[in-house]
Amino acid sequence: MNSAAAGGVYAVHELGPLPGSLVVGAGLYGGYKVARWTVGEVAHWSVKARQIRGRDQVGQVDTFASDGLPTTGRVPADTVNYPDSQR
Repeated sequence: MNSAAAGGVYAVHELGPLPGSLVVGAGLYGGYKVARWTVGEVAHWSVKARQIRGRDQVGQVDTFASDGLPTTGRVPADTVNYPDSQR
């Protein structure tokens, strides 16, 4: 953090207040985007790892492929087939 702050002070001192502030703002925005992407990737792969291990939710007991699929309710189709082609 100290190096980033020193870099920001240096940019403002060398470039002037407006361009230096734009450089500092671009650096902060870039750091934010990298941090947000990293957190998203960690969350994504933790969910994938849980799915691979057979856990749907946190704290759920492991299920294995030999146990079969869990029973679910019927999901209706998103299309309807009508008997006549007039509709």
